[in-house]
Amino acid sequence: MILIPAVCDMVDVPVVAAGGISERRGYRAALALGAQGVQIGTAFLASEESPASQAWKDAILGCGDAGTTRLPVGGWPCAPSSTPNWINSWLRAQT
Repeated sequence: MILIPAVCDMVDVPVVAAGGISERRGYRAALALGAQGVQIGTAFLASEESPASQAWKDAILGCGDAGTTRLPVGGWPCAPSSTPNWINSWLRAQT
């Protein structure tokens, strides 16, 4: 959230906040900080209407604030992932 006002001050285009916004307070905070909109995605995977499996929905809902990390993937610099124990072990082995 700290980047929203900084970006809004630096650009002359609408700013859309994304990442970590999953409920009304985050949405309102992003708008209050200057964003013209928000992008939410993962939260919808856990909705009743989503065709995602129940196991995936449970994993999303059970993931706390510190439950994700970023991993290097192919040509992309990183990709978000939940952090089960084997990922933590892999990350420790990479350093």
